[in-house]
Amino acid sequence: MTSLKKYTKQLSLKNMEGTKEQYRFYIFTRLKLRDKPKKIHDDLQAVYGVNCVPYSTMYKWIQAFQAEESSSKPGMGPARPFPARNEQNIALVERLVAEDPHSTIRELSEASGVSVGTIHSILHEDLHMRKLAARWVPHLLSEDQKKRRVECSRQLLNDFEPNGPKRLCDIVTGDETWLWFYGIPNKRCNRAWVGPDGDRPVVLRQGFQSRKRLFSIFFNAQGTVAIDILPEKTTINATYYTGVVLPKVVKEVCNQRPTVGTSRTLLLHDNAAAHKAKVTTTFLSDRGIQILDHPPYSPDLAPCDFWLFPILKERLAGQKFDRVQDLAKAVKSQLDAIPKEDYQGALFAWRRRLEKCVRVKGEYFEGM
Repeated sequence: MTSLKKYTKQLSLKNMEGTKEQYRFYIFTRLKLRDKPKKIHDDLQAVYGVNCVPYSTMYKWIQAFQAEESSSKPGMGPARPFPARNEQNIALVERLVAEDPHSTIRELSEASGVSVGTIHSILHEDLHMRKLAARWVPHLLSEDQKKRRVECSRQLLNDFEPNGPKRLCDIVTGDETWLWFYGIPNKRCNRAWVGPDGDRPVVLRQGFQSRKRLFSIFFNAQGTVAIDILPEKTTINATYYTGVVLPKVVKEVCNQRPTVGTSRTLLLHDNAAAHKAKVTTTFLSDRGIQILDHPPYSPDLAPCDFWLFPILKERLAGQKFDRVQDLAKAVKSQLDAIPKEDYQGALFAWRRRLEKCVRVKGEYFEGM
């Protein structure tokens, strides 16, 4: 080993022509001196620059040397290539992915010394992995919050069984949402076919200065019940909610059901401060309206959030409104255009979501 090390020190890379055999002999010699592959490649690259042998090729030679350690002719190479998709490399890639699940195939290749194509085959064919985008969740639920979602869902399912004490047709549900005077269409709607010389389509970005207004919208199995637009420079509080918004709901419910009025009405809204205030609960109780329990941090269990508002915003996207009256008119027109069967279907979908919430033990289930 001493003589081998002495000979290697005397070897001058600058005097080499960089042939395949010379590369392989130099790499083989450096390996016998226990130099790291990365250091060997860096030295080669410092001399030959862009003409240097690729790291992936060098690593394949190293694997071949390891498979043919008994060979006395390092320059000739092995009789057959050493397979890169072996148990050792599969285990290495699996460990690297476990350490950083966000790694790219190229990063895994550089960290392991295995070619990009082999990494791709190991991930998909040996480890049966696929790369998925992370899904957004409204809130990082605690175990108590998950338990609360399950308990609430089970109770509601018991109440709305086919022969249960409550009926879906008695539900009135609503919430508040911001609507823009100009909303950007989603990416799917923005895509367009263009020719070989066509320009990429452009769309106006919705800036921080874009105008918007807060709408309160309520509906039941028959369709829209009430729409309210919050005046500018006003906040939605319990006083406004019980003095302006809910009276509109009560009036329309009485018009739809003159014989029973609000006596059998079930109100489903979220846990916003204005919805849970004492003045709100008193207002509803005095009119015989029962509030349905809704678990906190659960927009996936609110029909407005998982159904109505996404549909409404998608239909309004791309339209520009100069006045709030024009925006309000468009909102009412779009809500009236939704078939009655779809409003009924949203309530059935709500019940199915309750069942799914129980099955997944309170976790957010959209995108699972």
